Amino acid sequence: MQNKLTYDFLYELFKLCFRKSEVIEICNQHLKFQFLPSEPFKKVFKAITSYYTVNQKIPTFGIISQQFENDREVTELLAKIKSAPVVDREVILQTLEEYIKQSLFVDTYENIADVYNSGEKEKAYELLKKSSEEISGFSITSGSAFYEPIFDGFESRNRKRFLNREGGDELKIKVPAGIDELDALMAGGMDATDTVLFLAQSGVGKTKLLRWCGVSAARRGFKVLHIQAEGSKLESLRGYDSTWTGVINELVDYAAYDKELYQVLKRTASDIKGRGGEIYVHAYEQFTMPSIKDVRGIILDIEKNFGTVDLVILDYLELFNPGDGKKYTVDQERERRRALGRALKNIAVEFNTRIVTATQASNVPPQLTEDPNFVMTRHNLSEFKNAAEPFSMFLTLNQTRDEKATNVMRLYVDKMRNYPSGKIIKIFQSYRNDRFYDRKNTLKEFYFPEED
Repeated sequence: MQNKLTYDFLYELFKLCFRKSEVIEICNQHLKFQFLPSEPFKKVFKAITSYYTVNQKIPTFGIISQQFENDREVTELLAKIKSAPVVDREVILQTLEEYIKQSLFVDTYENIADVYNSGEKEKAYELLKKSSEEISGFSITSGSAFYEPIFDGFESRNRKRFLNREGGDELKIKVPAGIDELDALMAGGMDATDTVLFLAQSGVGKTKLLRWCGVSAARRGFKVLHIQAEGSKLESLRGYDSTWTGVINELVDYAAYDKELYQVLKRTASDIKGRGGEIYVHAYEQFTMPSIKDVRGIILDIEKNFGTVDLVILDYLELFNPGDGKKYTVDQERERRRALGRALKNIAVEFNTRIVTATQASNVPPQLTEDPNFVMTRHNLSEFKNAAEPFSMFLTLNQTRDEKATNVMRLYVDKMRNYPSGKIIKIFQSYRNDRFYDRKNTLKEFYFPEED
């Protein structure tokens, strides 16, 4: 008789059911109760699939656990599932497919043996031939969970969208960058699986921009992971404290807040945390070049301990390597960055998250960078002609010395896969308060100049 699926495998499979609707649909179609090793697994499986079938949306751990608040075994099982790592969907489904094939083979063999032993040899041969074809052609990824019809599936998709809207989940769909005009172009912010690359000259403020994106997302209740590939953790934490408090680095270093401000900051931090917002910082303090595999491992660890990551920030792109085993020469920098972009897109899709990073421009003539009408694009920078291709969005930061002196910057929207591109966004900055974006002065000076 075929062995049951193992506990560890089912922890990971069920964890994916709480993240991916197609995994629920596949399990609902192919996972049988007889494959499950215990009654608690059967109860959880039935609860997940029943909720999904009725509501056409993925249940949360809270929804399922509430159904079994007095069932200690199920409660303990749900805790183990919740703490399980998020693994690659394809690997899990391939493993499940192989297990089901083995189960089909065992069942078929026993059935054929019974027919053969009863004296019906020809019938047994025909059954063997037919069953062999069915088993060899079996695939759990060949159904509607992986091939979605546009017209026949419209009603189902629209119902899911309606239910998401009714439940307030639309507030969790868009993660803002924290710059009003940019968020307006993105219809509210970044979508799940978006990858965003900013290009800037040295000293323009790439890290400040990335921290601003992190703080803006956390303030709205999102969980952010910031991976610092260069510099100390202390430096990164200080920078974030300056950004979210608006207090300059020097005062943060000495905790030089007056009592009233300190109480306000404590309440603000508590409010952000109460909405579910947080920023987790991981810094590589030694000189090393982390790979995208390292990034994936960190995300898995954060999700295991703190829950879903809504936004991943990498500071900054060229300090990471693709982790594909290739050694890139100086002449292959364009290929290396393209490989990085593709690897990041795969990570964004796997974890249903968003990734924002920045990279440094080089070899731009000073007569261009000091021209207030010039903006960098991927087309006039040779190393970015193709490197920006895998990213959903590619924007450049442009600033002359005169603009820097007056706290003005121009963002150029070079590429937006799903939204209009080619727009220049002018903003004010507040470096005195360690903030990349000065919202009040930007709106007043550039967008609503006639309003008080």
